[in-house]
Amino acid sequence: MLRDEKDLSSKKPGNKAVIKRLKKNSEFLELRKKGLRLRATDWLQIQFQKSKEEDLYVGVTTGRKVGSAVMRNKLKRWCLEYFRTHRRDLVSLSGRINILFRPQPVGFYKELSHEKLDYELHKTLSRLIKSH
Repeated sequence: MLRDEKDLSSKKPGNKAVIKRLKKNSEFLELRKKGLRLRATDWLQIQFQKSKEEDLYVGVTTGRKVGSAVMRNKLKRWCLEYFRTHRRDLVSLSGRINILFRPQPVGFYKELSHEKLDYELHKTLSRLIKSH
């Protein structure tokens, strides 16, 4: 790999679908400027920029107002786990995706379940696949 990235795809031979992490600030800023924005809910927003590369680059953005560091890291892990487990469903997507968590009232993210996050991600990414 050219950049210092983590490969989130499975290590099975013949698996060409590769998911990589967005790491550089410049990548996030370019995606913010040029990317398509989808508002899944009032607490979840997805930015997407199509690319000619076959790889899918994923980033997760959580501000300090989202919750404690433990909560923000949990949300990031859940998002990355979603992309690992559903990569075969997302094979038609190539480009860059950034998942944004918007600030909500105190305690909202503590009550958010993993299943609810997966459902909202699946619903929004399915909408994205249909439109592209």
